[in-house]
Amino acid sequence: NSPYGFISIFNNLYYPEEGWFAYIIKGGPGTGKSTLMKKLAKEANLRGIDTELIYCSSDPSSLDAVIFPELKISIADGTSPHVLDPVFPGVSDTVINLCDCWNKETLQKNKSKIIELSKINSAYHKKSKKYLCAYEQIDNDIYSLVCNYYDNNKIYKYSKNLTQKYFKKFSSKAGKENVRFISGITPEGVVFFEDTLEILADKTIIIEDEYGMVGNTILSIIRDDAINSGFDLFSCYCPTKPNSKLETIIIPELRLAFTVSNNYHNIKNLKDIQVIHSKRFLNTSSEEIRKQRIGFDNKLKHELINESISNLEKAKSTHDELESLYSMCMDYNKINLLTEKLKNNIFK
Repeated sequence: NSPYGFISIFNNLYYPEEGWFAYIIKGGPGTGKSTLMKKLAKEANLRGIDTELIYCSSDPSSLDAVIFPELKISIADGTSPHVLDPVFPGVSDTVINLCDCWNKETLQKNKSKIIELSKINSAYHKKSKKYLCAYEQIDNDIYSLVCNYYDNNKIYKYSKNLTQKYFKKFSSKAGKENVRFISGITPEGVVFFEDTLEILADKTIIIEDEYGMVGNTILSIIRDDAINSGFDLFSCYCPTKPNSKLETIIIPELRLAFTVSNNYHNIKNLKDIQVIHSKRFLNTSSEEIRKQRIGFDNKLKHELINESISNLEKAKSTHDELESLYSMCMDYNKINLLTEKLKNNIFK
């Protein structure tokens, strides 16, 4: 969920040219897509296979995709708003159709209710987006106010010292960037998966970035230098600026992560951390900045994001009603047989 509507990076789920295969699940809400993926993830866990879980920003308890990197296999919900279709059908991807597992007659009886709820759900998401658009405008205003107070040369030199300290290997081959989101604006508020850092990194360098100015600059330099040094990494973007603002960099080979801490995700539960205070790069006092209208802008941002979240809550409540209408029409014996077949195909 972003100021630009729903942003999907499902093109990063698998790589056909590198021998990957994807199973794309089609079906309505409440048809068992997330449950099917959770069962496959559980099976992989029992077999000791590394698994990446991609959660749904409209319902953080549900899955949108599961990735098994060592098997080069992905399973994804390919329905709206993250529509995904086969690129090379049968060769690198295929469709799993849960629509074959529902009772059409029972579903038709609820046709008018399903259409009505679908429209209401869409309206709540559109309203949520409008509040996030306003949030972004205020955020841009804060950025334009504070950017002149920072010493960019100092930020650059500090970032380069960091990369020289940690990226000591040389490689003629560039590293691979995997784009992800580690946080999301959801019906449960702003959710940040801090445990992902704990799993993938032994050390986390935290950039305290009150005004959203320093973190992206440092992380952009770190990303570029890490890739040029031959390290594969995860680049995680901020949901309010999903196309331009980095929030976290994770380098699994080094067991190292860099992340931003701010008012919406205050990182504090990790064991081995190093904190970079962004005020060290100021060429004026913090008090001088606060004399600007930033306090008012921050209050306004807080109200806007809360209104966006409130509309996402209403959207989820509507979606839950939709799920109940679909779930009562499903033949779960068929879905279970389909799940077992998938297990046998994936975990040979």
